[in-house]
Amino acid sequence: MAPDHGSRTTDHVSSGHGPRTTPLPATGHRPPATPLPATSHATPEDPPPFGRSWVALYVIVAGTLLTLIALFALFTRAFE
Repeated sequence: MAPDHGSRTTDHVSSGHGPRTTPLPATGHRPPATPLPATSHATPEDPPPFGRSWVALYVIVAGTLLTLIALFALFTRAFE
């Protein structure tokens, strides 16, 4: 006999699409938000992890990207 798939419940199945949320209370208002703890996020005045300034770091990143693009283009033409 074939199993009856129509009578199964899906209470134990998770969709896996993000965290579960709790429904809004009956009043329709969200509970007050709890403040986040203070963290040590970088501010624009903080120095970059390496290099003299953020502009110099961005120039290094952009230059590396352009160099890689040029190398890949040369490899593509050489090994076609």
